[in-house]
Amino acid sequence: MRITPITLGGALVLLIGNFPILAWMQFLQKVGWATHFSAAQNATMNVLALFVVFNFAYVYAEKCK
Repeated sequence: MRITPITLGGALVLLIGNFPILAWMQFLQKVGWATHFSAAQNATMNVLALFVVFNFAYVYAEKCK
């Protein structure tokens, strides 16, 4: 439940950056936005991994109290 917003944000960036229409993908490459969408996707997934690890630690610490 805690990671849902980050997951949805990453999915939205992934969908916009890799929309399966050839003209859209060529436009992203031509304008230079493809690298930005790729970087945003990587950043979102990396933050998601950190968030999951911290949440596991938080829940474990709460159970051990």
